[in-house]
Amino acid sequence: KSQEEIDALFAGLAANSSVTKGHTAWSELISAGQFDVALTQYLQTVEKSIAKGAPVAWRPTQGEPAQPIVLQANGMAVMKDSQRPATATLFLDYALSDEGQDIIVGEVLIGALAGKDDPLEGLEVIPLPEDELLSEGKEWDERYAELLAGK
Repeated sequence: KSQEEIDALFAGLAANSSVTKGHTAWSELISAGQFDVALTQYLQTVEKSIAKGAPVAWRPTQGEPAQPIVLQANGMAVMKDSQRPATATLFLDYALSDEGQDIIVGEVLIGALAGKDDPLEGLEVIPLPEDELLSEGKEWDERYAELLAGK
């Protein structure tokens, strides 16, 4: 698709959409039946809503979910001015251990270690391009604000 086609697609989506700030608030509104669909939801939020009995799903009853699924990577690091860098490093080491990854996976998050449960295994996924987000962040923020102006 051309950039013009993609821009037109998103302009059409925005023109026919309601915007709610905050993924948790959006998830609660979807769970309460206030809206039929959400384009951007965190997997763990939807899964936790499902576990509580909310009438939501990210996988259809039959077949596969809409794909590709866009992934947003999250990371952990020691702050450069940490007052306790050794403690922070030990925590990171624990978070990357089998036990720490089991806790992360138990929260319906996708772990960093291969072999752990991955709810997206076998599905087409596209990671957000972190380099572009960092280098072009201001431009994307402006385009997003312009797209949703007045919403």
